Amino acid sequence: MGGLVVAALLLGIITGNDLVTELSLVLLGLLCTPAAVILLTELAYGIPVPTLRKRGEVLELSTPFGSRRVVALEIRDVRHGVMDLTPIRHYGVCKAFLEGLLVEPDASYTLVYEKLKSGFKAILLVVPKRDVSERRLVSIALNIIKQLRPLGIEARVMTTPPTIPFHAGASGYRLILLLILLLMGVLAIGRGAYSIGFLAVLYSSASLTASYIIRGYARRVDGEMYVLKGNESMYTEPSYEELYSRARWLFELVNSLSSFTMIMRFEKAPAYVGVTLERRAFSLYERATAFDKLSLMVRADRILKAVERHFHRRESLLLFSMLLIAPKREALALRSALDVAGLRMGRCLLRAPAVWSVLGLP
Repeated sequence: MGGLVVAALLLGIITGNDLVTELSLVLLGLLCTPAAVILLTELAYGIPVPTLRKRGEVLELSTPFGSRRVVALEIRDVRHGVMDLTPIRHYGVCKAFLEGLLVEPDASYTLVYEKLKSGFKAILLVVPKRDVSERRLVSIALNIIKQLRPLGIEARVMTTPPTIPFHAGASGYRLILLLILLLMGVLAIGRGAYSIGFLAVLYSSASLTASYIIRGYARRVDGEMYVLKGNESMYTEPSYEELYSRARWLFELVNSLSSFTMIMRFEKAPAYVGVTLERRAFSLYERATAFDKLSLMVRADRILKAVERHFHRRESLLLFSMLLIAPKREALALRSALDVAGLRMGRCLLRAPAVWSVLGLP
């Protein structure tokens, strides 16, 4: 749809047809409305970040559009570090750690790791995909604690809401910029620039409405913010020694940095994900054969090998997303280290969708 609108816009400009140009510009602007409104709202007021509140025996992840019961676990102590383990033992502990967390298939798990100069804070949020009872949430939390204890990881259910590491939102004076944009749109309509004026009025008024809705939830990010753009690690099969070497390197790097926040979300992938990857591999094979593209053939082979590990070796498929917030020096160092591990991090223009996704919200 977007391609057709752009083609019509170019056609109107080339032929000098003002009507076609105006209509195409309006249609293109309407297609970009959600992204434009989110971007203007973030710049003027801040990112709408969900807050945690006390609700009975559990917590409530509250948003401007609703709430959901969750449970939070505080990781209080980890007895065994990377340096205390052998490569094989390290692999076993990591696998047991993931299997111990993913006890509830109908939920996502968000680990908030905050590195401070005085130590670290680690909080695990269990976010169910549908509303469940408090008793069920507490049962899930106690089961996770039971599974982690043999691994030397001590955790407890948090009765007071932890703070998600974001800062207070921007001051309201930035909303004046949206009012100026609204005024400019009205003036543009008055001078005959109907398409540009209409879009300016639409974007500014929608952004002002969104800013009013998210009041009390607006937050800002201090430092650099990177999100996971691609995961190449699933297409590789490193040895125990390689995994252990990467873990030691990352462990030493993390200890050398002063402060950063890493938010990771993972959950068991639905059954259809494996089938979807298999179909994607076959599609790439067909395109590679038709166009004689070696790069597509190699890509398809890597995907198919990952799918075979899932179907034949019964390796679990996980949905994984990650968010990194840190000062510039720490962010660049962590980004380079994660890139070596196969996790490609990049900047994001729209921050709110990335934050909501990593917290397990739609």
